[in-house]
Amino acid sequence: MIIRSTFSSRLRYLSGQTMRAGTDLYRLQEQITTGKRINRLSDEPWAASEIHQLRAAIEKQSTYEDSAKQGQAFLSTIESSLNAAIGIIDRAKVLAIQAGNDTYSAVERDNIGSEVLMLKERLAQVANTQFHGRYLFAGAAHDAAPIDSSYTYNGSANEASLYVSDVTSVSVGLVGKDVFGDSTGGMFKALDDFATALSADDGPNIRSAINDFTGAFDQLNQIRTTVGLNTRIVLDMEELSQQLQIDLSGRLSSVEDADAAEVITRFGLMQTQYEVNLQLTSASKSLTLFSRI
Repeated sequence: MIIRSTFSSRLRYLSGQTMRAGTDLYRLQEQITTGKRINRLSDEPWAASEIHQLRAAIEKQSTYEDSAKQGQAFLSTIESSLNAAIGIIDRAKVLAIQAGNDTYSAVERDNIGSEVLMLKERLAQVANTQFHGRYLFAGAAHDAAPIDSSYTYNGSANEASLYVSDVTSVSVGLVGKDVFGDSTGGMFKALDDFATALSADDGPNIRSAINDFTGAFDQLNQIRTTVGLNTRIVLDMEELSQQLQIDLSGRLSSVEDADAAEVITRFGLMQTQYEVNLQLTSASKSLTLFSRI
């Protein structure tokens, strides 16, 4: 009984060792195939949790990188529109200086007035600039044109913002009324008053338009500077997101990826151990069977 108990215990032990070796061999083979040290939560629960967090962090930074690129496109279009508006206001100022000269006749001033009305229409087109279906000067209400045919502002009073990090956002939808005004004030009103003065051959009010356009020019330049600063922020955030993705991916690789040389070596050793265990188990079963005959 003692001998049979000893053989039975040894057989169970060897069988258990063989099964464990087979399981380890399978996992090593899986690591060689996938290149990953961890292929399921049960492999290393603590590491699997970290991998999940790292992947989520990488995905978030990738989203911020995409937002930064999108922000650059929006801001670039806004800046181009502001440049166009500056050109319009600059032309209006030149015309005001010219028409303010008392040597200009009423007919000449009236002709200039026709050009001023055209400048007003061009400014409305700039204010209604779209990019990928978004009106960039309608504030948060980016799905409808902010300036209508009567030069009334129909956009939002709030700017549209885009997050490029957890704590950083930039404006990608300006409030058109704050930038250009509308029929009740601002640049549209200044152009309209200028055209009216030209039609009336009103020298003093024609000359007063020079100051209006100087102020409008300075205002557009200031807004353009802010857009430039936001563009710099977006570029910095894009670079930061890219670097964070590199760093996080490196950490993920160190936790998740298998060392190919090490795994192959372990696989060879484990394969040898598995074959030895199979032979010992087979021999023990034969001996046990012989002892029972």
